[in-house]
Amino acid sequence: MGNTALAIILLVIFDFAVIFLLKISLKDVKIINALKEKTVVPPPTGSNSDDNTSFSRLAGLLGAIVLAVFFWMLGNVVIWQLLASPTEVATTVDSTYKYFLVGAALFAPYAVNQIASIFKQ
Repeated sequence: MGNTALAIILLVIFDFAVIFLLKISLKDVKIINALKEKTVVPPPTGSNSDDNTSFSRLAGLLGAIVLAVFFWMLGNVVIWQLLASPTEVATTVDSTYKYFLVGAALFAPYAVNQIASIFKQ
C-alpha cells in the first residue's frame, strides 16, 4: 500500500471521527438559545420584542465555527503531509499562528460583553 492510499485511509478515519464527535456533542444543542442574550428582566407586556439576539454571541459563534473548521482542515493537511512530505509539516504549522491570532479577535465582542456583565452586578 502506497503513502497516498494510507493518507486517504487516515484522512477518512480522522474526518469520520470528527463528524461523529460533533454529532454526539451537538445533539441536544439549540443554537437559537445560545444566541439569545441572557436577561433577567422579561420584555414589556404587549411588545413584539421577542428577538433578543446578542451580536457578541453571534460573533463568538461565527468565530468558533471558523476556527474549528480551520483546525479541522489543518489536521487534514498535517496528516497528508506526514506521509507525503514530512519535512514541510513544521513549516505549515508554524505559518498558521497569525491566522489563529487574528481569528481569536472574533471572540473580542463576546469577551467584552462578559467582562462588562461582571461589573454590572
